[in-house]
Amino acid sequence: PQRPPEGLAQFVIARGRRNTEYLVGARRQRTFGHHERIPKADSQKTERRFGGVNIALTDIPLKTIKGVDTSLAAYRGKVLLVVNVASRCGLSPQYEKLEALQKKYEARGFSVLGFPSNQFFQELGKNEAIAEYCSATWGVTFPMFDKVKLNGRNAHPLYQELTKTPYDTGGSGKGGKIKWNFEKFVIT
Repeated sequence: PQRPPEGLAQFVIARGRRNTEYLVGARRQRTFGHHERIPKADSQKTERRFGGVNIALTDIPLKTIKGVDTSLAAYRGKVLLVVNVASRCGLSPQYEKLEALQKKYEARGFSVLGFPSNQFFQELGKNEAIAEYCSATWGVTFPMFDKVKLNGRNAHPLYQELTKTPYDTGGSGKGGKIKWNFEKFVIT
């Protein structure tokens, strides 16, 4: 995928769409209906306060599904597709298309990042069960993370920031709650 100018991050949310394969590699932007958002922000310079400390989006602490501490900084220089996933959702066949995207574009600096969530009561209980289901059922090899909350007071700091981002190209819109499983954010 073509990269925007250095230091510019774009967030694209395709709300609950099944057309995952069009998020990356299309020659022109595909319309995803009334839920499409294309806000712009500087991920390196935008700092928010977490626990009284200013921190960049790339430095928000994350934990892998295996319990290893990390952050988006580990993926610096890559195009990231951040997806909230749920194993028992009717949209879970998207795992297969997400894995196909991972395999097709990872050599070009792309990675899918899966964030399991039980926000909508459709995710398995334990990280081990989620990891087993994803690899055994869908052959998932892309990075998966610890189960997170998406909305509300206890939302993970990454999702707090992603949903705050204005969603129109002029930057004057409002962010919004995650409305369902398999919503996608492209971070470049």
